[in-house]
Amino acid sequence: GITEHRDTSFNGGPPANIAWAENTAARFSTNWSVRWALGIGLSSRHSDEQHTISQSRESASMSNALTVNDLVSRSSVHCHLHAGSRKRLFQAIAQELVDPAREDSEEAIDEIYEALVERERLGSTALGDGVAIPHCRTDCKTIAGAFYTLEQPIDYEAPDQKPVDLVFVLLVPRHEQTVHIAALQRLAQLFSDPSYLDDLRAATSDEDLFRELLRIDAGLDQLELNRKLA
Repeated sequence: GITEHRDTSFNGGPPANIAWAENTAARFSTNWSVRWALGIGLSSRHSDEQHTISQSRESASMSNALTVNDLVSRSSVHCHLHAGSRKRLFQAIAQELVDPAREDSEEAIDEIYEALVERERLGSTALGDGVAIPHCRTDCKTIAGAFYTLEQPIDYEAPDQKPVDLVFVLLVPRHEQTVHIAALQRLAQLFSDPSYLDDLRAATSDEDLFRELLRIDAGLDQLELNRKLA
């Protein structure tokens, strides 16, 4: 089983020095998204701010090619997870994403949990409207994700103060940046329409949720095609 962790306090909320984008659809369309994604400007450990921000245009283009199907599989989509708190949510996520057959599975679980907590300390990864995208860097070789609807919404110190019940987690290789930001931009597009959120919340099984997620994601490609043809 997972190692029992002490209670962790999260500083939460959007970073004080990063202006909150009130328009959901605009949150990942500017350099704000890059800064939010990586917690840039919140810690002296991030010395590559300008280099990272310069990649945002390339990432925006890549987000149109990247699909949710590239990030999750049927087995990593879960409907009505019981979490209760952010701490328990992160514990469940860490345990879910580590192969129990690994010899160092306990260490890997702890690594993911602590990395999620550390990113959260830089500022809440809640987008608002009940959506959160916790993400962190690990020793994984490629970017990977999982999506959950929660049985009951949990407090997430969201910028709009709404509890969270839709959670898309991303694990990112330590030195990857462009794909990381592209994935976050793609997810922001996916979660930008209230009707999409309603459809995801209406799913009653893992299979239905996965199907709905892919349907919405495919619709983003059609919208982009229509925009180019207009």
